[in-house]
Amino acid sequence: MQVNKRHVYDFLLEVKLPGRPAYQVKHKSRALDWNAFIVEPGVRFKVKVDPGDPQQLVVLEPVTPQQRPQRIHELLAGLERPSDPVKALKDLQSMLDNGLITPDEYAQKKAEILARL
Repeated sequence: MQVNKRHVYDFLLEVKLPGRPAYQVKHKSRALDWNAFIVEPGVRFKVKVDPGDPQQLVVLEPVTPQQRPQRIHELLAGLERPSDPVKALKDLQSMLDNGLITPDEYAQKKAEILARL
């Protein structure tokens, strides 16, 4: 699903409030609304929880601020290269669609992947 040409994702969040046991919330959102450039398991976010309904929340921002990677190589640093070029191209397209890389960076990396074939 898309809102304003941006993908909306389903997230399963673990919420930990002081003095309460942790619980899970299913949440639909555009990750870019969270001021986060990389969303992966273990990333912690500040949230506001509705006191009347703990399943309703707003994700504000990462606990530790993230900086936008300047180049695709910084974004991919430390990640294994997928041996499957189809998966690599899908991942690359997803990064472009979500505004994580520029069209020029997309074209450059796509050419590299296709050259490995």
